[in-house]
Amino acid sequence: MRQSIKPEKGPEGFEGWTDYALPWNQYVLATIAFLEGDMDALKEARDRLANSPMPPGFDTLDRSQVSVPPSWPQNLDVVDGLIACFGQPYQEAYGSAHCRDVGKQEARRKH
Repeated sequence: MRQSIKPEKGPEGFEGWTDYALPWNQYVLATIAFLEGDMDALKEARDRLANSPMPPGFDTLDRSQVSVPPSWPQNLDVVDGLIACFGQPYQEAYGSAHCRDVGKQEARRKH
């Protein structure tokens, strides 16, 4: 999982790398924290992910070809589900619509 962390500086000529790589890294760190049973680190990564600025142009992407339009920050719903179902098996916490729904509701109450 740690191999999924992207370097802060991307390939030459790849504009916007940091805009997407750094939030991705927070998602990865949140997942690692969940797997290691570290709720504090999970919440810290969630907060950093939630505060990731939207990349320029993200809100103007053509969404006509996708069934579920992407939201920003990406994977925040997944991380909220990991928090809501902390202590449950990863497959359930990651893949359960129930965990994501509960996580979304809890996040709205707190933030």
